[in-house]
Amino acid sequence: MPTATPLALDATDHGYILQNVAIAFIVLDVAFVGLRIYTRVMKGMRVQMNDYMVLLGLIFNVGLAVEAILLYRMANIGHHLAWVKLHEPLSLITYAKIQVSFEFTYVLGFTFPKLAILCLYLNIFVERSHRRTCFVFIGLVCATGISIIIACAVQCVPLAYLWDKKGHPGGHCIAANSLWQWSTLPNIIVDVGMFVLPFPCLSKLHLPTKDKIGLGVTFATGSICIARMVVLFRTDRTDSTWNAVSFGCLTMLEASTYLMAACFPLYRPLFQAARKRIGQTISSSRTGGSRATTKGVDSELQSIRKTGFSDSGFERLEDGSQKTVVSSRTHEVDNYRFDEVSSIDSGHERSSRSGIRVKKEFLVASVEDRR
Repeated sequence: MPTATPLALDATDHGYILQNVAIAFIVLDVAFVGLRIYTRVMKGMRVQMNDYMVLLGLIFNVGLAVEAILLYRMANIGHHLAWVKLHEPLSLITYAKIQVSFEFTYVLGFTFPKLAILCLYLNIFVERSHRRTCFVFIGLVCATGISIIIACAVQCVPLAYLWDKKGHPGGHCIAANSLWQWSTLPNIIVDVGMFVLPFPCLSKLHLPTKDKIGLGVTFATGSICIARMVVLFRTDRTDSTWNAVSFGCLTMLEASTYLMAACFPLYRPLFQAARKRIGQTISSSRTGGSRATTKGVDSELQSIRKTGFSDSGFERLEDGSQKTVVSSRTHEVDNYRFDEVSSIDSGHERSSRSGIRVKKEFLVASVEDRR
């Protein structure tokens, strides 16, 4: 049994972070692809090859997140490796098995969204040289994905030696750390090429500057792979179950970022429709307010015509009649009393064009004098 080192006695668990991030990415991935599909249906677009690639990318990205949750629930990810060896040694077998599946799913999770982006390029590019370059990158992405899958499959011979070394005494493994560190390098090269590739075409498109900037930012989102490579080189692999949390979060971030980047360019019709609807709502609310005011005045007039009175206290005056309404308000300020007297005389007087005359009088006196 392993000795009780300080890390073995440390029961700190931060694996819940991996689970929460995985759930968040499931929601985001489904939402982004759902909006993409909705936009396609709304505009009546025909299904293209990049749509199939996005759907496959969604399947493997959701699978990647599910495997991350299983790593936390079943393999004690988030604890120190020394603690796991001391208290839950059997969970390391589960950890190794799920990790192999996690590696395969990750490769497919970023390969299909990359292919979707390149297929989208083919719909934009017109010049033959650009299209040929795009096909070259498609070949590089496929070759990179296949090579990493093969490397993962033969990282141990037999593969079961990874989690059962005693049962396969003649087995051996390659340096897994070097495999994952340097396998990221081809992805970075492809990402840089995919980032630079569309800009010559973007400069020729007759689009507003803000739209060109938006497309450029979309194409640049795949550069998250560079951050993942930096973390891989700086991560201490000796405490694998502890550091797997940050590594797993960044892995899901990379794959999901490619998927989101493949969806962004198709949101333009959706944003335009939303902006148009918001503008119509604001315009109708302003018009509706003025209509409501006019409608309220008409209702008051109709009530006066029928009953002679309205809910607001207005009263119909007969022809030739004259009526005086007197109201008063009293308030005190700094020992002075203000009596405000308002009188409204209604009638057909020549001095008033509308037949209504309003007169206000203010009586000011000291409070002590009044008393």
